[in-house]
Formats: sequence, structure tokens, C-alpha cells
Amino acid sequence: MPRASHKAHEGFEAHHRRAVLQVLLVLTAVCGAAYVVINLRAEQYVLMVIELLMTVFACTLLFVIRGTRHLKAWTIVFIIPFYSVMMYGFYSPETEITVFGWVLVIPLLAHLLLGRRLGAAVSVFFVGVAGVLFLYRFGGDAIVQAPGSIANIAMATATVFALSHFYEASREQAERRLSDMAMTDSLTGLPNRAYLEQLFEDEKQWHVTSGTPLSLLMVDLDFFKQVNDRHGHDAGDAALRDIAGVMRDNLREHDTVGRLGGEEFAILLSDTDVHQGLMVAEGLRHAIASHGCRHEAHMIRLTASLGVATLSLPEETFADLLRRADHCLYRAKRAGRNRVVANTTTAVPSETTPSIHPHDDATSPK
Repeated sequence: MPRASHKAHEGFEAHHRRAVLQVLLVLTAVCGAAYVVINLRAEQYVLMVIELLMTVFACTLLFVIRGTRHLKAWTIVFIIPFYSVMMYGFYSPETEITVFGWVLVIPLLAHLLLGRRLGAAVSVFFVGVAGVLFLYRFGGDAIVQAPGSIANIAMATATVFALSHFYEASREQAERRLSDMAMTDSLTGLPNRAYLEQLFEDEKQWHVTSGTPLSLLMVDLDFFKQVNDRHGHDAGDAALRDIAGVMRDNLREHDTVGRLGGEEFAILLSDTDVHQGLMVAEGLRHAIASHGCRHEAHMIRLTASLGVATLSLPEETFADLLRRADHCLYRAKRAGRNRVVANTTTAVPSETTPSIHPHDDATSPK
């Protein structure tokens, strides 16, 4: 799916990475405080100061990342010094060979926090540096020179790297599928209302910044209940899928059509004023009326009534704009159906109490 689905995926991903980073920061603060005491008693003052700085930094970031929109940037700001301190510990002659056990953490954390591609790049770099430091410090030791010693270490690190990479790739793919499902109407394959609401917020920001118009069409298929009554729900579902394809094929590249539910659809028209919206709506009305939906031996002819509304106030919500387009749709149905009505009045911000849509009433025309 396009923009809004991608943004939804980023939202899911950010939530996951924020949680992982919070755990890492807490562990860094706790372990850092412990190492401050250990290094102080061992009179390793340089390491003590570094650990103290990292502990304070981790505690500070715990508050920063709660509401930041720049999570990846802050993650990089933390992870690079974190790994650099690790490299210094590997280099320091005061540390033992067992400190290199931390190498296995590098690919795991990098993939969890930075994703598949950036995580792999960061992992390769720092694991490579760690390998050079290991050979520099302990390459001459007899235990290291024993057959298979280096191979065991290398294979263990490569295994952790491969598993981390595979896990992250699988997680990203599953997360993308879930975000697409959450934003897609299962019957027609069109975006759903949640997608349109999110896309509307993005388009409204651009509208406010650039001053370009933004319009919304609401489409309702006339007498659609009769299709289900006469031909069955399978025919109705097939007709909805068919009409969804007709609307997709007859819209401009930057327009987005979604299904609200039942036989109702909404279309966001970016960079479109009310007069241009009328032209787009009239083209859609004609395309739907001239199209025949074939199901088994039946040819089903449908028409549509359309309402057009244009954003006029920055504080207007998607529900406000949809309500105005819905009112125009109601007028189109009252006027005889198979027609387009546009809203040319200035919007009035909605009250906290939601209003009732005119055709939510049982006596309203369908």
C-alpha cells in the first residue's frame, strides 16, 4: 500500500524499537553503575569515568526517547558510543580475554535497534574492529593458536549474526503484512477508513503548509440493497469489487479511494478545489453508470450518488469533512440519485457532541 500504510508500518516498528531501546538503556544504567564500583575498586579510573558517563547518558536518554519523533537518530547517538566504549574495553590492557564475550551482543542489538540493513552494516564494522583487537591482544597466546580456537569464535559470532539478520527480516515482513491488513478492506482490496484518516492528516499538513486545496468525495451506490436481494450476497460482493476497480481506473494518480463500509466509498483528492472535485466526481459517476458488472449469467447495472466537500478550515477533522460530503450525498439522493452535489459553503467546526448523519435515519433514501 502507499503512503499511509508505510507510515503505519513505521509506527509499529518505532513502538518495537522504542521498547528494545528502553530495555537496553535500563540495562546500561544498571550494569554501568555496577562497573563504576568494580573499576573504582580495581583503580581503573579511566574505565570508571567512561562507565559513569555512559550511565548518566543512558538515564538521560530514557526520558528523551519517550516522546521523540527522531527515535532512529537518538538510537544511533547512543549505540555508536555504546559500541565504542565496548571497543575501548577490548583494547584496554587491563581487561581479561573473557571481555570479548560481549562481541556476541553486537549483531543482536544492532539488528533489534537499527533494522536489517543498517544493523548489518554496524554489526560488520564493530565485529571487524573487535576481531582486529582480539588478534592484536591475544593472537600470540597458545590457547588462541590452538587448532579450531579462532574458527569456533568466528563461527559462533557468524551464527549470532545470521540468526539476528533472519529474525529481523522475518519480523519486518510480518509487521508489514499486519500493517497492510490493518489498513486494507478485505473484500475490495481498497484502503479502509483507518488508512484514509491517517492519509488525511498527512494531506492536511501539506494543505496548511502549501495552501493547496484538499477535497473529499463520498460515493454511495444507488439501490444496492436490491442487488443483494435479487441476486444474492455473492453477486453484491462481486459488484463491489468490480466498482472498486472502476473507481481505481478512473481516478488520477495522486487520488486515493477507500471503502468506508457497505456500499459507501470515500476518495481523497489532493491539490483539488471544489470545482475540480466536481469534474472528477462527474467522471466517476459516468464511469460507474456506463459499466456493467457481470456475475454468472447476470449483468448488473449500477449508478452512484456523490457528494463533494473541500477543506476550508485548518482545524477541520476527517470526520468533519466526511460529514459535509455526506450531507451533499444525501442531497444528491433526495434530488433523484445518479448525480453529484458539491458543498460550496465554509465549514463550521464540529461540537464535541457528534451529529447524526442525515442518511443514518431509517427514513433516509438509499
